[in-house]
Amino acid sequence: MSGIKKAEPGHAIVFVSSGCGRETDVYRALKKYQEKSPDKNFEVADIEPLFGEYNYGVFIKGYYNSLPDFIVNYIRSIDGVIDTKTHTGYKHLEKNWTKRQ
Repeated sequence: MSGIKKAEPGHAIVFVSSGCGRETDVYRALKKYQEKSPDKNFEVADIEPLFGEYNYGVFIKGYYNSLPDFIVNYIRSIDGVIDTKTHTGYKHLEKNWTKRQ
């Protein structure tokens, strides 16, 4: 992600997979983060239950430079989480794309 300033705000979607029978426990832990973030620089904006390989799509708002720390320290560390996949968004690109049209 070259060209991103150190403390530039951004967002990510983290796909979360939980162990068999642990879906409710993982959801409750994610919900606690949504109600009160463990890190003042991040907000869990939404949690969407999913069907398929991943159980939840977690929408996070925060700062690009510390997104990996938040995901590893708070999302991946939830007891019952077995895998995550993260996709980040970049609003600067969106602005440039709309100018080209």
